[in-house]
Amino acid sequence: MLKLNSLPDLLKGLGISGSVRALDLGSEDGASIEHLASFSDGVIDVVPREGAAEAIRTQLGGRVRLLEGDFEADERAYDVVVVSPVLGQLAQNLRDMEWRAPRLLKPGGVWITFGIDPKALTKPDFSRPDPEVAEQFCSDFDVVRGRITAIPACLRGCFELVAHAPRKPIYRSYLSWMAFRMLPEAAEPPPREIRVFTDHRAHSLMPGLPNADTIQAGAAKINDLRPSVLMVVDNDVLRDARVVKTAETVADLGQRVVLVGIGEAGDVVGEETRGGVPVVLFPSPRVEIERRLRMVGGPLDQGVRRELRMAAFSRWLAGVLERLSSPPSVIHSHDFQSIYVVGGARELLDRPPAWVHDVHEFIAEYEIIDPDAQAVGSKWERYFIAAPDAVTCVSEEQAASLKAEYGRPVDAVIYNTQKLANRRKYKGRTLRQRLGLAEDRTLLVHSGSVREGRGIEHVIRVLPQFPRMHLALITASRGPFVNALLNDAKTLGVRDRVHMSALLPYDEVAGFIADADAGIIPMDSYGNAELSLPNKIFDYILAGLPVVSSSTGAIRRLFAEWPIGPLYEPGDTAGLARALVELEADGSRYVRALAARPDLLVKHAWEAQAVKLQRIYDGLPLAAQGRVR
Repeated sequence: MLKLNSLPDLLKGLGISGSVRALDLGSEDGASIEHLASFSDGVIDVVPREGAAEAIRTQLGGRVRLLEGDFEADERAYDVVVVSPVLGQLAQNLRDMEWRAPRLLKPGGVWITFGIDPKALTKPDFSRPDPEVAEQFCSDFDVVRGRITAIPACLRGCFELVAHAPRKPIYRSYLSWMAFRMLPEAAEPPPREIRVFTDHRAHSLMPGLPNADTIQAGAAKINDLRPSVLMVVDNDVLRDARVVKTAETVADLGQRVVLVGIGEAGDVVGEETRGGVPVVLFPSPRVEIERRLRMVGGPLDQGVRRELRMAAFSRWLAGVLERLSSPPSVIHSHDFQSIYVVGGARELLDRPPAWVHDVHEFIAEYEIIDPDAQAVGSKWERYFIAAPDAVTCVSEEQAASLKAEYGRPVDAVIYNTQKLANRRKYKGRTLRQRLGLAEDRTLLVHSGSVREGRGIEHVIRVLPQFPRMHLALITASRGPFVNALLNDAKTLGVRDRVHMSALLPYDEVAGFIADADAGIIPMDSYGNAELSLPNKIFDYILAGLPVVSSSTGAIRRLFAEWPIGPLYEPGDTAGLARALVELEADGSRYVRALAARPDLLVKHAWEAQAVKLQRIYDGLPLAAQGRVR
């Protein structure tokens, strides 16, 4: 053990000469910077703490070059980087090192940080830091017998260099220097199997995000629930009707289901679906990811941020699963983000559970979302799609595309429909009653998201041709796109006939809209639209409404078997107008067509989908631990 009193002593002990390029990050006062400047033969770079720049300039003059806090350094530009955090923030400082060090250090360069001596973490009296700080530090960096064992793969171990700084009464703690050396390029371990879209180093930056507290809090909540099935989706769960329906159905079939997702609260949160399935939400890492990306001058595009969010969720899930006293028999993931979350977590486990994955969107052709996010989703869907024990999706067309694109057969098509019993579940005022519309007014309804690709603008453009027609949008969508649509409606003189209605619980929509005249699906044509049967079509069918729709692929097939409304070519406003004329002239024949095929109603009802889910679970390799009945 080296016992050192000053930073120059430490640098000499490490065999570092004065002809180095050095950087000081945010020292609390000028003393550390003075020591570094006195050791170096040249000018040192300094990122000053807020408000300290003028004092440092006055004290050190031309011996330092002041940089902005969000500067972008030359990659691996420094021989020495020194960080002096505010005492008590060492764990955060070391987590930041995992992001900064690979960008700032040359191979063989040294990262030096000033903070709590890990060997003091178990000592009594003044040398013991705040218990929460100590616990967090030990957990994040696996302090074993005073040694830090969990460090970034790109850095060599802690040198245990202890500076005999005097005890600071204000902080009631001894202090120490800790030094980490960057491995040269040739000695770097091969990159992990899981790599981030833009930077092969980035996945190694995820330790510490999430921190040990959020992992432990999640494990404690889920442990108490003792799930046999952990159902995972990368959203806030309760607004995702397909996920909630699936979870409640699997629970009805005899499994103990817990839903896990991501919320915007700062802590792990417990909730519950209306059907009584427990929900555990991991806190969103969005703000911390963006902070770290800005800190290292990294890209902020949606693909990178989404992938790092998935990686953080994946690490949280792996950490939770490792801590469960009774691990689940099955993990059931939903949508393209969660295939990464679950796939990455399973690679970190010695004995991963069985895996069911539900493909909501065919991401390779989901052209209406951000292209960077689509590229990330497509990459990881391709990487992991062969791993699940069973794969489900939403339509036969989507199943065929998954087989053609990845060679992966789909085990079951689960339509995104409703229970037959739900058609009479809603007991409040109906949509027409709320709007105060007379029976001689034609009421069109669109249920679900309003955004690019959904084609609502086409309906608004033809409304002036139908003076007795109203359009109700049942949606939670708000923002610039919706505002632009409503402004267009105002310009066309039809704003008073375009109504916004709040989104209802998924199982009450059919009863709410049952006195409308027709449901409408004016979707544009793009890759995934040609493969999907959107859940709104089943809401309309269950409500007994004719359906006016653009003739995208899966819908065209369904209407060939069951002609429940007029079709028109996507984006063709003249064709849409003709379809609406046909609806107003003879809508009753489509109502009769709906009633004439109870077999198709039953085939597409959720009760039939529940049977498919039962077969999936009974066929899983670990299902014997809790077979579905």
